[in-house]
Amino acid sequence: MHVSLLKCSGLSTPQLAQSWGRRRKQQQIYYIFIFTTKSRVDNMDSRQRVFSTPELLRYILSFVEDRYALAASARVCTSWSDITLENLWRDHPVQPRALLSILSPMPEHRMAFSALPNSAGWARFFRYARHVRHIAFSDVLKLPHESPSHDLLKYMVLTRPPGPILPSLSSLIWDFADTNLSFYAIMFMHASIRSFTWRLPSGPLSAKALSSFLDNVVWRMPNLTAFELRGGSSVREDRDELLKLLSKLPKLVKVGLPFFFFTTEVAQVLSELPSLESICLCKHGYFPIQDVKQLHPTLHDTSFPCLKELEMAIHLPQLHGVDTAWPLHNLTKLHLQEIGNLTSDMALTMITYVCSQCPALESLSLELRVHELHVPNEDDEDDDLDPSQEIDIEAIRPLFELRSLKHLSISHDRQLCLSHEDIETIAHSFKALKTVILNPEPFFTDQAILSLGALTSFIRHCPDIEEIGLYIDGSQPPFDIWDMPAYPKSGRYLKTLQFGTSYIRDVYSVAKYLCPMIPSQCIIAPEYLYTVRIDPGWSVGDCRDRWNQVGEILSLLTATRDEEREKTRLLQSEVDSLRLQFALIRGAPAPGP
Repeated sequence: MHVSLLKCSGLSTPQLAQSWGRRRKQQQIYYIFIFTTKSRVDNMDSRQRVFSTPELLRYILSFVEDRYALAASARVCTSWSDITLENLWRDHPVQPRALLSILSPMPEHRMAFSALPNSAGWARFFRYARHVRHIAFSDVLKLPHESPSHDLLKYMVLTRPPGPILPSLSSLIWDFADTNLSFYAIMFMHASIRSFTWRLPSGPLSAKALSSFLDNVVWRMPNLTAFELRGGSSVREDRDELLKLLSKLPKLVKVGLPFFFFTTEVAQVLSELPSLESICLCKHGYFPIQDVKQLHPTLHDTSFPCLKELEMAIHLPQLHGVDTAWPLHNLTKLHLQEIGNLTSDMALTMITYVCSQCPALESLSLELRVHELHVPNEDDEDDDLDPSQEIDIEAIRPLFELRSLKHLSISHDRQLCLSHEDIETIAHSFKALKTVILNPEPFFTDQAILSLGALTSFIRHCPDIEEIGLYIDGSQPPFDIWDMPAYPKSGRYLKTLQFGTSYIRDVYSVAKYLCPMIPSQCIIAPEYLYTVRIDPGWSVGDCRDRWNQVGEILSLLTATRDEEREKTRLLQSEVDSLRLQFALIRGAPAPGP
């Protein structure tokens, strides 16, 4: 007898199943056990045959989101297994150990075969391999039982039958820093793969070996639409070979590049790709910073014809200094990482240029933290920044022209010089904002200018706001407390608050202030995204713990608040019902709402 767990809605078949309900995430989810045996399939009545019809079964299983339920359904019978595995592995990568252990048994402590895979193992393997669409191999965690050994991959190459190993594979991630393992990705390549992620080995690598491997990438995966490069290299020949690879993949739609790889030559090659829509920064490696200090590609009106998303690390004045034919008019997302010192005048000029060139921009991220790059900068003589490098409201004011902007993020080594009036002006100018991150984690932890009251400006003026990040002083009295909006009229979509390295002293007063204006699903982000300089007398670690306590207290307060509001609503509904009944008994007209 086989058992499967299905999630259904409004289905009642007492002869077949036993159903029950349970609460999960405040929704009623109904589960049904289906009991069937292979020997009784021919004796099924019409209601039972519903679950033997592939189209209906595929439709029912498409609503199942619980991966454990899908895994249980895959064990019912062969027909159920094929349909269920398609749903289970359609959007989720397969665990390599679980898949490759079908070929041959493995010890628990190491990902290696106990014996060579034989024909029976490969036949068993291909029954499941045809359903795999995404798989990721990596040795980043350095776990022996999760990282395939060199012998395992070698034995697969020696014993594999002809044809693709994973014929339905569309996404392959091969993230190995070890040179001995980097090139085994070739055996999984075929023409149906659309997305490929590969790490440049950290060990010594001959130019001939790299060139041969990249030729195989182009030959075996000519239909690639997404390519992400990880790792880094200081060898010029490696960059040249990778540049040739990009030029030979004309169908690329999305490209992920390491820091400082977006040089003049790379920009020139990418500008000629006809379908390229997205250029992203990959924070999994670095190339020499000297290569991006001068960015002067030769561009024209037809360069980057489809580009919508752009992320790059450059000295921002270069963006304004290149030919004005930079094709930014179609951009909807722009992420700029500064690599040198930037004065407020330079920032104003650059932001003005961006606003004039990107009228359709929906997401803008300005990473002006030079200390976060962890690379030496010969222009810096000490850690202290000149006051002329501070960012104030005048540098941000040109952004008010971007009426479609929904996501705004600005980071800097110093806190932003913004007053409460400036925050009010920003919130009033960007009423469509969903995310606003205004440097909650400056590298230099000075005393904050803003207080908790700065939150109310965004909650009051931005009805769709989902995430707010500010650098504040939690010990200051909240500004504008009497105009504090009350949930649920405002901030009903708020999900995350980021206070970064903000100072906080009294946990309970802060939680009490935040409780009335945030929904119950809102959390306080507990972890730092950047590194900070710890100044004497500034207990950043203690403040982080206090903000975590605020988040824990808020979860209890908001849950209690919602329960009391629900009780009040039910009591009011009952009172209205009693009033209506009393009015009907007396024959008087029913009272109004």
